[in-house]
Amino acid sequence: MLKDLLRNSGINPFRLFDAIRGWKRYTESRKEYRESEYAGLMPWGKERPMLMEWNESSGALGGYFHQDLIVAKWIYEAKPHRHVDIGSRIDGFIGHLAVFRTVDVIDIRPQP
Repeated sequence: MLKDLLRNSGINPFRLFDAIRGWKRYTESRKEYRESEYAGLMPWGKERPMLMEWNESSGALGGYFHQDLIVAKWIYEAKPHRHVDIGSRIDGFIGHLAVFRTVDVIDIRPQP
């Protein structure tokens, strides 16, 4: 019950523990970098630590990924001046197309 209440409130205790472990790893890595021979090669900007990405996957290459590439290739080969797309993901298919084609996107979902 408490687990469901926390999850429905946007609180995930397991992710909190991952973030705490990630903070430790981040500070150790930052210290190691700042003491290395590479420290002066890049200016150190505002810190935005990503604390929970150490154990995450870089992404799954599921069916939609491959489908998006095939269809993007077809559109590339057809060479239309523009493409009107209805309902495709901005961070998926549209991203592939926008590299080489003007894309007009129509969607009922808001794009923040």
